[in-house]
Amino acid sequence: MNGPVLAHSLRSIVYFVAVAKSGSSTVADEELGISKSALGKSIAKLEQQRSTKILHRTTRKLS
Repeated sequence: MNGPVLAHSLRSIVYFVAVAKSGSSTVADEELGISKSALGKSIAKLEQQRSTKILHRTTRKLS
Protein backbone atom coordinates (compact mmCIF):
# COMPACT_ATOMS: atom_id res chain seq x y z
CA MET A 1 0.00 0.00 0.00
CA ASN A 2 1.40 3.38 -0.90
CA GLY A 3 1.30 6.43 1.37
CA PRO A 4 -1.90 8.16 0.20
CA VAL A 5 -3.87 4.90 0.10
CA LEU A 6 -2.65 3.94 3.57
CA ALA A 7 -3.46 7.39 4.93
CA HIS A 8 -7.01 7.19 3.51
CA SER A 9 -7.50 3.70 4.95
CA LEU A 10 -6.34 4.80 8.38
CA ARG A 11 -8.56 7.88 8.26
CA SER A 12 -11.52 5.68 7.27
CA ILE A 13 -10.83 3.38 10.21
CA VAL A 14 -10.70 6.37 12.57
CA TYR A 15 -14.05 7.53 11.14
CA PHE A 16 -15.54 4.06 11.56
CA VAL A 17 -14.40 3.87 15.19
CA ALA A 18 -15.95 7.30 15.86
CA VAL A 19 -19.28 6.14 14.40
CA ALA A 20 -19.15 2.84 16.30
CA LYS A 21 -18.34 4.56 19.61
CA SER A 22 -21.02 7.21 19.27
CA GLY A 23 -23.63 4.99 17.61
CA SER A 24 -24.48 7.89 15.34
CA SER A 25 -23.03 9.26 12.14
CA THR A 26 -24.36 12.71 13.05
CA VAL A 27 -22.53 12.74 16.38
CA ALA A 28 -19.39 11.32 14.77
CA ASP A 29 -19.27 13.86 11.94
CA GLU A 30 -19.70 16.70 14.44
CA GLU A 31 -16.95 15.32 16.69
CA LEU A 32 -14.62 14.78 13.72
CA GLY A 33 -15.42 18.15 12.15
CA ILE A 34 -16.30 16.69 8.74
CA SER A 35 -19.45 16.68 6.64
CA LYS A 36 -21.96 13.85 6.84
CA SER A 37 -21.32 13.25 3.13
CA ALA A 38 -17.55 12.90 3.62
CA LEU A 39 -18.08 10.52 6.52
CA GLY A 40 -20.52 8.38 4.54
CA LYS A 41 -18.27 8.21 1.49
CA SER A 42 -15.28 7.25 3.62
CA ILE A 43 -17.16 4.45 5.37
CA ALA A 44 -18.59 3.24 2.03
CA LYS A 45 -15.11 3.11 0.51
CA LEU A 46 -13.82 1.17 3.52
CA GLU A 47 -16.68 -1.31 3.08
CA GLN A 48 -15.95 -1.58 -0.64
CA GLN A 49 -12.25 -2.23 0.00
CA ARG A 50 -13.15 -4.97 2.50
CA SER A 51 -15.98 -6.35 0.31
CA THR A 52 -18.30 -6.36 3.30
CA LYS A 53 -20.71 -4.13 5.14
CA ILE A 54 -19.20 -3.02 8.44
CA LEU A 55 -22.21 -1.02 9.62
CA HIS A 56 -25.87 -1.99 9.58
CA ARG A 57 -27.77 1.17 8.72
CA THR A 58 -31.41 1.97 9.23
CA THR A 59 -33.14 5.33 9.05
CA ARG A 60 -33.00 5.50 12.84
CA LYS A 61 -29.73 3.91 13.96
CA LEU A 62 -26.42 2.26 13.13
CA SER A 63 -25.22 -1.02 14.49
